[in-house]
Amino acid sequence: MLSRLFVLNVANLCSCPFNENILKTNNEKAINLKSRKMTKIKIVVHKKDALKKVFKGVSLDSLAIGEKSMVAKMNYVKGNFATTHQHPHEQCGYVISGEYRLKVEIPEENIDILLHAGDSYAIPGNTPHSFEVIEGGEVVDVFTPQREDYL
Repeated sequence: MLSRLFVLNVANLCSCPFNENILKTNNEKAINLKSRKMTKIKIVVHKKDALKKVFKGVSLDSLAIGEKSMVAKMNYVKGNFATTHQHPHEQCGYVISGEYRLKVEIPEENIDILLHAGDSYAIPGNTPHSFEVIEGGEVVDVFTPQREDYL
């Protein structure tokens, strides 16, 4: 009997759209993406199991990880500042606590706004933006596609 891993690898080599689950442990599934690399899907992530990381001076928790998107909780402290930058990922966020200045450069207009608990935003991919922390707090961000640098 052929193993699922063998069948999955053959399907990948043949460019067949075969996405069979090959590993199931603690709500994680390893699936084969079209990019021909293995990415762990995390369907459920308990707080204690979140991947903790510091990226450019900002503490973050990588939470649920889907096939095409991911959720991260940013743990900001006063003074954190992301200078104007852009990335290919669409970024949608929800402010849990704190105060932030978001600047977004889009052709129609430039946005410069303060964000507070309960506010949300959506930044298209490849759009210049900056994020300044006025008062520390937490923000939940969803990125599509996944940010490999956060994993």
